[in-house]
Amino acid sequence: MVRGPLLDGAPVMMRCSYRASWACAPSSMRDMARAYYLLLMTGFRPGECYNIGGAHSCTVGEMLNALLALSPKRSEIEIRVDLDRLRPLDADLQVPDCRKFTAHTGWEPTIPFATTMADLLQYQRERIAAS
Repeated sequence: MVRGPLLDGAPVMMRCSYRASWACAPSSMRDMARAYYLLLMTGFRPGECYNIGGAHSCTVGEMLNALLALSPKRSEIEIRVDLDRLRPLDADLQVPDCRKFTAHTGWEPTIPFATTMADLLQYQRERIAAS
């Protein structure tokens, strides 16, 4: 069931699909959980900073289009930019340099962006079906 328009805040903002931050796009939490686990298992120095992320960057609009491409109801979904969701200031490109973290732990993201988007859509479908 499609319920009203899908509202998007800033469809041109860039996000790294695996970056661990509340301000970023959906990321593979499975990759992130593995990264944090490896950090705990390999040890870390208190106060040390690491970037954890991937190399796939895309706009919020591209993520939305990836999700829509997976939906058989994409032609029924109206997309509108919600001006109230636009941030007055935002970094328009976020790509973390993870070399330090990878050198320390050996971690690299393994779950492709397309898989993350498909899994996200399936998760939301299951939530809606259960409600």
